[in-house]
Amino acid sequence: MLQATSSLKSKFDGFDRFALHLHTPAHQGMGPQVSLLSKDLLYLDSPYITRCDLKPLEAKVSEYYGTEHTFVLTAGASQGLLTTLITLGRTHQRVWVQRNCHKSVIGGLILAGLEPVFLAPKERILSVQDLNAAFAEFSEKAPTCIILTNPTYEGWGCDLETCIAACRAQGLTVVVDEAHGSLWPATSLLPQSAIALGADLVVHSLHKYCGAIVQSALVHLPKGSRIAVEDFQSALELVETTSKSNLILLSIEETLDQMFSALLGDRLILQLAKLEQIRNRITSSDGVLKLMEPDCSVRDPLKLFVASDKANPAQLVRYFADLGVDYELYDTEGVLFIFSIYHSDADLDLFEAAMDSVIQRIGQEKSESLSGKIPHYNQPHMKLSPRSAHHHPSGFETIPLSQAMGRIAGEMVASCPPGWPLVIPGEVLGDWHRETLGNNFKVKVLREALS
Repeated sequence: MLQATSSLKSKFDGFDRFALHLHTPAHQGMGPQVSLLSKDLLYLDSPYITRCDLKPLEAKVSEYYGTEHTFVLTAGASQGLLTTLITLGRTHQRVWVQRNCHKSVIGGLILAGLEPVFLAPKERILSVQDLNAAFAEFSEKAPTCIILTNPTYEGWGCDLETCIAACRAQGLTVVVDEAHGSLWPATSLLPQSAIALGADLVVHSLHKYCGAIVQSALVHLPKGSRIAVEDFQSALELVETTSKSNLILLSIEETLDQMFSALLGDRLILQLAKLEQIRNRITSSDGVLKLMEPDCSVRDPLKLFVASDKANPAQLVRYFADLGVDYELYDTEGVLFIFSIYHSDADLDLFEAAMDSVIQRIGQEKSESLSGKIPHYNQPHMKLSPRSAHHHPSGFETIPLSQAMGRIAGEMVASCPPGWPLVIPGEVLGDWHRETLGNNFKVKVLREALS
């Protein structure tokens, strides 16, 4: 049942006083009799909750985060990013975009008609030197807003405070996609959130690291934001369903109530100590296992990106799977493991035991080659804006990359996870794409070659 403190509880009060409900949804809180959907679950899915009904919940969440306003979303951080781009499109024409942005940013560029200027850091993590070099290059017709992605999927972060300050010095409106750092604002045990560092808008995904149901998300407008609450609300109307998921909304509220309680800190202290012990074990294995961590200002201690000098990532995945341990993703560099505040002490002990077994096993099998290229970020050569390419009147054809050199991409290609685009509509295809995706990979290009 709903907690008495739920801001949505009033929507459910009296729902069962009616003997007959003649309205949507069709299941009426009672059926169909599907084994995975209990009557209690369906009951919570029945009352119709509008955006107006969310005002008490959003006020409560805004108080948790100390923001001017926080929007509660039920279509994921992607919905938040799409809405953000539409909002920016009202007052901006060009936007700086970090190269490892989520694919939904490209979708937002297409919807809003914004022209991107991509920032491809020299190393894996964006630096203030990268920003200042880019700003110096575009002294005229420079973008007036910026979308930073911090931290990365792997949990690596830049010196965000310094980077935001550099952006502010240029007069830029600053958006931070902090989907992979959504737990950070709840505790001082984790890196500092962009909410407290001068960003104008921050996007969070709650299901990834906080424990809410999949597709739960928040968009924060911190105090002093250059983006008006009314402008974001107006843009949100364009990409929001009129039938929001009650289950997601209730999950968001209960998750945040737990996140901002003393229980989180108590649990994290023990968990982080255990993970540090695991890290030390990895680094003392002389490369049998190692942590892939570039030179970065911050790292998420709940993530381990593990590699080996003596086994490839595919082998590591198999070795851990044999011991009952799953993973988030693996690529040609390593394997990413993500720990949650809901993992128990026994879970961490299981991982540590599996890790020790894998260390022992490595070397007994011959290392296998893993085809593919590490997709370090390229600097896109944009011939058209993503919107112009997506709607180009010449039409499109699909051909192998080996035949597409110098052609203009007509669609986005992104691998999920991690979800950042390998091909961007409007960019000229070149050797980087062919080396990353392979000669035979088929890509949609504009039929009409542009000079």
